[in-house]
Amino acid sequence: MTNDQHGLAMTGAGAAAVRHYDRAIDELLHLRVEVDAETNAALAESPDFPMGNVLAAYLGLLTTDVEDARAARERFSVFLRRVDEASLLPRERAHVAAVGALLGGDWLTCGRLLGEITVEHPRDALALAAGHQVDFFTGDARSLRDRIGGALNAWRGTGISAMCWACTPSASRRRATTTGRRRSDCGRSS
Repeated sequence: MTNDQHGLAMTGAGAAAVRHYDRAIDELLHLRVEVDAETNAALAESPDFPMGNVLAAYLGLLTTDVEDARAARERFSVFLRRVDEASLLPRERAHVAAVGALLGGDWLTCGRLLGEITVEHPRDALALAAGHQVDFFTGDARSLRDRIGGALNAWRGTGISAMCWACTPSASRRRATTTGRRRSDCGRSS
């Protein structure tokens, strides 16, 4: 068992896969295209890495490209045939269930499951990012604001830019500006 950069336990990954996964999450949070290359590198190192496969599934399924979604569905199906879900950690199983809901077209259940993960593990950046995306696509303005706002206290100067971004579309521009000015990473250009 290993831990990601936020201290969350993960199974099925060697050190190199974890490094690629951590970089992929950073790329995702900064909306950089390198997220795909880092995710693929993590899975090349450890093909049965649950969180790597979950990340790849979210990336493919939360896109507007039909071919990306098809490829993600196939890749995740192959992963599920190879893995014993009972051997996964509870957080990993919850992500697998959220991806399953998304694969079944149940965006609301996916969003709810990601919200439960965030309550239990507020430093799960993937649950926050994927949940935020689901909230956007489903038009859930309250969750767009509250999902990240509820996890804010668990973050120590990192991820605050996501809070600023989340507050802005929900008409909380004053709070976003105030939070951003208090945290150095909100205005960081990267």
